[in-house]
Amino acid sequence: MIRNVLLTLAILTAGAATALAPPCTAQITAERIATGLTAPVYATHAPGDASRMFILEQPGVVRLMKDKSLQTAPFLDITSIVNGGGEQGLLGLAFHPQYQSNGYFYVYFIMGSGAGNSVIRRYSVTSDPDSADAASGTPVFSIPQPFTNHNAGHIAFGSDGYLYFGLGDGGSANDPSDRAQNGLDLMGSLCRIDVDGADAYPGDPNNNYAIPPTNPFVGSPSFLDEIWAYGLRNPYRWSFDRLTGDLWIGDVGQDCFEEISFAPGTSTGGENYSWDIMEGPDCFNEMPFSCNQGPCGSGLVDPIFSIAHSGVIAITGGYVYRGSRIPAIYGEYFFAEFYSGTIQSIRRTGAGLALADTTDWTAALDPPTSNINSIAGFAEDLNGELYILDAGGEMFQIVPESTDAPVVNPPAGFAIEPATPNPFRDITRFDIRLESAGALRAAMYNASGRLVRVLHDGPAPAGVLPVSWTGYDARGETAPAGVYFLRVTGGDRTASARVVLLR
Repeated sequence: MIRNVLLTLAILTAGAATALAPPCTAQITAERIATGLTAPVYATHAPGDASRMFILEQPGVVRLMKDKSLQTAPFLDITSIVNGGGEQGLLGLAFHPQYQSNGYFYVYFIMGSGAGNSVIRRYSVTSDPDSADAASGTPVFSIPQPFTNHNAGHIAFGSDGYLYFGLGDGGSANDPSDRAQNGLDLMGSLCRIDVDGADAYPGDPNNNYAIPPTNPFVGSPSFLDEIWAYGLRNPYRWSFDRLTGDLWIGDVGQDCFEEISFAPGTSTGGENYSWDIMEGPDCFNEMPFSCNQGPCGSGLVDPIFSIAHSGVIAITGGYVYRGSRIPAIYGEYFFAEFYSGTIQSIRRTGAGLALADTTDWTAALDPPTSNINSIAGFAEDLNGELYILDAGGEMFQIVPESTDAPVVNPPAGFAIEPATPNPFRDITRFDIRLESAGALRAAMYNASGRLVRVLHDGPAPAGVLPVSWTGYDARGETAPAGVYFLRVTGGDRTASARVVLLR
């Protein structure tokens, strides 16, 4: 393990109380589920698919894992067109929300020699669900890169059906051309496009997409229509909270701070995350170099969390845990530091931006037997469980640590809080309040009383057990719109709660 980087953690909040909530406590560990990978940087699942994970290898291959078994044959191999060295390569993957019917998925990679171009292409699955058609690549987006670093690379569909992707500031150091603050340059921005609408650039074969009419700068002479937010240095890994829609951005810093930027799920875009006016909470001065306390300007969005540092360091953004296997970490946002292998989490304590204190999970998730060295990415499966990608060639799942005395008796009593939201389209949550620890089963049923999906079946601690349902049945297929019931049983006790699924 490499542990020679000096980290100084600083909490930065908006409207936070002076006393922080305590850090999270839970018994978790990392289970190695794949080895022999070549520079894995990301993994994800297809909509409705609970049995498979798709793993990106930086040189240009998408590997397939079925039921935690790594398949020999690749799902997609485009190494012949990927520039895969350094910070370049195959960096992003997103499945179309209607993948189960149209078979489309999208990849982000660097194409061409030298600095190359940041490219997004659409590919199609073949009649074999475990194999994509490498010849089906259709250009969606392309932009030349001025330097070989700061390529960002993450892409994801929002709950609005639009495709979001991040671009770094173009690279080098100090953002030499001030691209991140230039609204007429996409570099240093988070962009949002419509891959299903009429082509906004019919004369350009490399850019084929529409502009969402609700993008914040549509029609502005000072900004390009694609921009959703700007002022980013290198948003390498970012994610949406699947429950709230909140946006969490791990933005790699330069000399003074790493930062996590944030926007609530209710945001309509337009945030200026302040690079290169600021780095972290401080004003950034290029010549002579310094980071000093402000004020630095108006209209700037401070990071929700910053890490002051000396030495080489790069933040790897992760996900908010929304799984059901480890209730104690529900709502924790996990992130890491690439070079040191440090793994931490923070969480919001309410509707505002107040944060709980950080929890350092490095000792729990990276014991000597794991040897996680360079954390290149996190992953989230259909059920909200989290994974860690080690650039050295391995993939781990965050799992509860086994105990010698598992709880088997039912709880003394329990009750179900109303579903939130209700009605829902993408995901809803139930909080089950237990008077004592015990074993229980929570499952979704349709209005006819037929089992749809089991959400929890096993031990649960006293307090609140959160369970979430994404609207899929046990086979990973989309459940139809209608009325459903969560039924919770423990011993001879049963409780139920009603929820409406919209389509």
